[in-house]
Amino acid sequence: MKKYYGIDWLRTIACIGIMMMHVCVNNSYLIDGFIYERLIPSFTDFVFLFMAISAFGMCCGYFDKVITGQVNWTVFYKKRYSKVLPFFLLLIIIELVASFSIPSLFEGLTEITLLHGFIPKTFSVIGVGWFLGTVFIFYLIFPFYCVLIENKRRAWCSFAVSVMLNYICSSCFNLGRENFINSLCYFLAGGLIYLYKEDLEKVKWYFYIPVVFLALSSYYMIGRNTLTRLFVTIALLIFAISTDVRKVRVISFISDISMEFYLSHMAIFRIIEKFHLNTLFGSGWEQFFITNALVFVGTVLFSFVFQKLITICRTALKR
Repeated sequence: MKKYYGIDWLRTIACIGIMMMHVCVNNSYLIDGFIYERLIPSFTDFVFLFMAISAFGMCCGYFDKVITGQVNWTVFYKKRYSKVLPFFLLLIIIELVASFSIPSLFEGLTEITLLHGFIPKTFSVIGVGWFLGTVFIFYLIFPFYCVLIENKRRAWCSFAVSVMLNYICSSCFNLGRENFINSLCYFLAGGLIYLYKEDLEKVKWYFYIPVVFLALSSYYMIGRNTLTRLFVTIALLIFAISTDVRKVRVISFISDISMEFYLSHMAIFRIIEKFHLNTLFGSGWEQFFITNALVFVGTVLFSFVFQKLITICRTALKR
C-alpha cells in the first residue's frame, strides 16, 4: 500500500490545531484579534478532516479486499478493537479514579464498549471520546460503506444523499457532529477522493494551492457551514495526497500517535491547570504559547510511554 506522507503532515497539523483550540476555549486569556478570536477556535473543524482521512486510509487498506470478498471480518474487527481500546480504557480508568461517581462509572462502562456513538447523549467521562464513538460506527458499517462507493456513480449519489441528511439532522432534528449520520458526508468525501486518487495524483501539487486558498477564503468569508467545511476538507486532503514529500521522522511520529494525542491532551491540560501553570505568566500570547507547549510535550510523552507499555503488555500476553 502506497504511503502518503502528506497525510502525516495533515494529522500532525490537525492534532496541534485541536489542542490549541481547546487551550483557547478553556482559558480566559485577554487576547483579541482575528487569529485568537476566529482562526484558532475554527480549528475544532479539524475533526472533519480526521473523518475524511480515516475513510481514505481504510479504503486504501481494505476497499479492494472487501469488494472481492477477501476480508476475514473477525480479524478485521479484532484489529480495530485492539488498536483503540487499551489506551482508551486507560484514560477512562484515570478519569474515574480522579473524579469518581456512579453516573461517571456507568458512562465509562458504556464507553468501554466503543458503541457509545449509537447513544444520542453527550458523554462527560472522556469529552473528546465522542469522535472515537463516531469513527467506530464507521468501522462497524464499513462493508456497507464499501458497497455505497463501489462505483463512482453510486458514490456520488450516496454523497449527495449524505449532504441532504446532514442538513436534515442539523435543521430538523437538532443533531450535531456527534451523530454519525450528520457526519457521514465527510467519510464519504474521503471515499470519493480514494476512487479518484490516481487521477488526482497526476496533477502537480502546486496546481492545488489556489484551490486550497479558495476553500479557506470561502470558509472564513462566507462562514462555517457544511459546504465550506467539506470544501476545505476535500481541498486539504487532495493537496496532501498529491504532494511528493518524503518521510520526516518527527511528523510521522506525531501522526502515528495522533489518536492517542487527541484522546489524552485534555487530561494533560487539566493537570497543568490544576498546578496553575496555565496562568503563571499572565494572560497574553506568551502564556498561551507556554500552555500549548506544556500540553504538547506532556501529551506526546504520555502517549508515547503508555503506547509502549501497552505494546509490551500485549506481547507478553501473546507469549
